[in-house]
Amino acid sequence: MQGEVLRVAISDWIMVHALASATEVEILAGICEQMNRAGLPILRASVAHDLLDPTFDARGVRWQRDQGGLEEAFPRSDDPLQNQDWTRSPFFYLFESHEPMLRRRLDATYRRGEFPMLDRFQDEGTADYIAFISRVGESMRLGEGEGIMASWTTDAREGFSDAQVKLLAGIMPALTLAFMLRTMNRTARTLIQTYLGSDAAERVLAEIGPVDVLINNAAIHYDTFERALSVDWRIAAEAFETNFFAAWRLMKVFAPGMRHGQVPPSPPGFREGRLRRDQSRGRPPPAR
Repeated sequence: MQGEVLRVAISDWIMVHALASATEVEILAGICEQMNRAGLPILRASVAHDLLDPTFDARGVRWQRDQGGLEEAFPRSDDPLQNQDWTRSPFFYLFESHEPMLRRRLDATYRRGEFPMLDRFQDEGTADYIAFISRVGESMRLGEGEGIMASWTTDAREGFSDAQVKLLAGIMPALTLAFMLRTMNRTARTLIQTYLGSDAAERVLAEIGPVDVLINNAAIHYDTFERALSVDWRIAAEAFETNFFAAWRLMKVFAPGMRHGQVPPSPPGFREGRLRRDQSRGRPPPAR
């Protein structure tokens, strides 16, 4: 019963602090500190998830008892050594195997060589390692990411108890929601501030006034790794949503006001993509 009370308390704490704009580092550090105070000796914890980004493949947060928390970003790379680190990691095994959990007791029964990372942990005094993957529904995914993965280690000689494993698994839904919320919020803010600027709608209405000409040619979606014959249709749909339908929706919003305004003349020699109102007939001239 005590474990269930702690699970509920930590899950509630995660959601409250996520909604209060706590960072992923702060959330993971808070979880680990609460568990240590409650008698669950967490030595190291790590959370990772994929990114929809042209430069970075994934993003992670790590906490260590003697160092605190830090954020990590993993650049996209064709370096075979870097890719080998990933393919020989416990997270890769979880991702590919579709198993929900991976556990290795790092005692005399541990078979070294399976995961180089765990060999190192054993050398450093870690007694038990456990990792979980929490997958989300397809409509909740952003890019290739299917959810988050989290791992926990302890230096307690007996390792994690069954109740402690249940506790760690039990907080995964709240942890996943918190990290997905932060990731989607950060992605949306980056796109809006990069291509529209902060408080764009308010500035248009308060400072610029009615819109006469809309130049709508900026969007981003990292899908250049896709191939026509092996395309992931979900990513292709996201690309069209970002680069085509988003622009269309923006034009639809501004068009009613533009119909009643005066469109400035095009610069001399400007022909490509020109749209000029035919004032005598009230409709655009034929395409040239």
